[in-house]
Amino acid sequence: MLIVLLGCVALSVDTGYIGDLCGSMQSAVDASALAGASALEVAQGPARQRVAEYAAKNEVAGSGLNPSELDITIGHWYGLTNTFVADDGTIPSTPNAIRVSGRRRDIPLYFAGILGVTSTTVTRLAAAMQGAGRCLGVWGLEGIVGSGDIITDSYDIEDGAYGGANVRANGDICSCRDITLGGNTEIHGDSIYGDDYNLTLHGTSYEIWGRVDDQTCRLTPPTFNMADAKVNNNNATIPPTDDGDSAFRGPGRLFLAGNDNLTLLPGKYYFNTLQIESFATLTITGPTEIYIQGTAQIGGGGIINNTGIPENLKVYGTGNTITLNGTSDFYGVIVAPTSQLRFLGTSSYYGMMIGRTLDFRGTTNIHVDESVVMDIFGLSSVAPMLIE
Repeated sequence: MLIVLLGCVALSVDTGYIGDLCGSMQSAVDASALAGASALEVAQGPARQRVAEYAAKNEVAGSGLNPSELDITIGHWYGLTNTFVADDGTIPSTPNAIRVSGRRRDIPLYFAGILGVTSTTVTRLAAAMQGAGRCLGVWGLEGIVGSGDIITDSYDIEDGAYGGANVRANGDICSCRDITLGGNTEIHGDSIYGDDYNLTLHGTSYEIWGRVDDQTCRLTPPTFNMADAKVNNNNATIPPTDDGDSAFRGPGRLFLAGNDNLTLLPGKYYFNTLQIESFATLTITGPTEIYIQGTAQIGGGGIINNTGIPENLKVYGTGNTITLNGTSDFYGVIVAPTSQLRFLGTSSYYGMMIGRTLDFRGTTNIHVDESVVMDIFGLSSVAPMLIE
């Protein structure tokens, strides 16, 4: 009877103890994975260091985990199948996820020795993804459709020009409703669509290296004051075009045609409509805000931001449609939550965009500038989240 009793004690006490150990180990790897993911934008070395730092702060059986008890893998999260893929250098964006496995061996038990078991080993796993706490970057509030190819990723202009190590996986594409893409799709970022809506991919190839999920829409679009811009602006400083013509035509219409170019001084400008045709271009040279109350047709050579800094060009719209079909790369921000944004032709966009709907008809490459996203939404950082 005593042996049976002791066996029951061993089962109850040590089983509870093992459960407590498993919980402690899970907390340790969860915290370590989140800490490591928060440093992935810096480099892989700092991410590994943060994993080790936070593992040491979380006790399992009376002491923190040491590096020999950790297995750290840095890689990418493939959202379509919820799969972690170890980084092998073939995916053209920096890793966005980290997986941490913790293992502590030979933890002494209390009474289980009566049953011939004197110790146990506890192992737990966690994975976290950087920048998946909020969906930012490319927003079509009431839907996104595309018949052409689309590629998104991100970079941070504060770390230099786009390219090389400055190609990241925060090129989020988001909507409060459906996302339907018919061309070849390569999203290096999250793809978030509205609760009870759908993500539909019809292309012959599609990849999403980020979180794929439906969620209740919580986005509050950035605000701007169109009425103030109508009164307080720098329209009076608009110079003649390079050909000596007047591009500013009443009432509040900016029109460029032919091979002409208009260079705006840095400042704030307000137009009822904006139209760029043929091979014409609109050039900005410094911080410029353009407010468009009605429709905009941006074709020709498009708007040329000579600074190459998206923060320096902000386009705000309240009209029904803004069409972009320019041949030059677009560096800037488009905030037009009541407008349909139509992207035609083959172009690259650096910055961020918010529209009522987004319609991609050509081959579109979008490189989200993380620094301008933080500025527009008033954020200092985006928290990582656990994915395993």
